[in-house]
Parts: sequence; structure tokens; C-alpha cells
Amino acid sequence: MCSSDLKYIKKYPINREYLNLEIELENHKSKNKIINDNLTIVTGYINTGKKKQHKYKTQIYSYLDKSIDTLKLDVNMVIYVSEEEYEFIKSKREEFRLLSKTKIIKITMSNNLYLYDRLEEIREKALKNKKPYDVGEHLLAVNSRYGYLEDSIKNNYFNTEYIGWLDFSAGHIVDIPSNFKFKNIPENKVKIAWISRYKKKKF
Repeated sequence: MCSSDLKYIKKYPINREYLNLEIELENHKSKNKIINDNLTIVTGYINTGKKKQHKYKTQIYSYLDKSIDTLKLDVNMVIYVSEEEYEFIKSKREEFRLLSKTKIIKITMSNNLYLYDRLEEIREKALKNKKPYDVGEHLLAVNSRYGYLEDSIKNNYFNTEYIGWLDFSAGHIVDIPSNFKFKNIPENKVKIAWISRYKKKKF
């Protein structure tokens, strides 16, 4: 963890009654071991029927384009996705010769969107937010990930010891090398990570 992260934590302290945040320093990196073969990555994308608005005008890419960095990872992957994107995702994992490490689960708005039964209420309340956070469907789609994780943990489709979440389009925030390896310090089973943006050589 870099010094800027430490400053952030000191400035915005976390309530340790709910979260015990353990800081791994640079000199502990040598303890990390590659766990790709013992890890299931969970990700997902639910098509809300609403065009995704970007926060900045420079963000002209599509989320499907930016999902390729995630889909090319050589790791067991459970992907929760709407019918419309199924073939795209299947073809990409097949192209990367990773179909044997892939389970694709089709989802729908009515069955999988978080708080779908309160969608009208949330749409109305979201209108007061600044763009792009004024679309209720998008706010609920983000929170739907916890249902996907719960299902993956319950069923453990690849019988792995570790299960973790990675955003479907994480590539729009960070560059993910094609040979990226997941690492973990063995004694820690639960981790919470926050990705900060790196711009002009500053976090």
C-alpha cells in the first residue's frame, strides 16, 4: 500500500467495529503466492435497457469493449450476463481458449436486478442526482453484484478455495496485462481492495 493510501485512511478513518483493515506493506510482497488455479473470479453485466452515460466526455468507449481485459484472464470465471451479451462473452472466452474455465449464467432484470420491486420509487429518487448517477437502473445494477457473489459462493462452480469479484469492465479504470496473475497471502482469506486512479504520475 502506497503512502497516499495511508494518508487517505488517516484522513477518512474506517469504523473498525465493522471492518478490520489490515495493511500489507511493500516488504510483505514476497509472501504472495499465485492462486489462479485455486480462484474463481465472479463478474457480471446486466443490460438495463438504458444507455450507459459516462462521467467524462473523453470516455467514448463501450463497456463491452472494456470487458475484454477481464474476459482474457486465464482464471476460472463465473459470468452473470443478460441474454443480449451472452454470445459476445462466450465467443471471447472461446477465442482466448478459456471456455473450459468459464460458466456463463443468463440473468434478467426482473429476477436479478437488486430491489427490482422498488424500481419506480428508486427511479424517481435518483433524478435528483448528478449525471451519470441519475438513472435508477444503473444504481441498482451496481448493487446486484452481491447476489451474483452469493450464488457463486453457495455453488462454488469450480470447487476453488478462493472466490472474488472483478468488475466486468475493469479495463476502463486500469490496464490489466494479459499475463496477469492473482496473488494472495495465505493466512488472509478476506480482502477489500480499492482501486485509485493513476493520473499524471499521481494516485
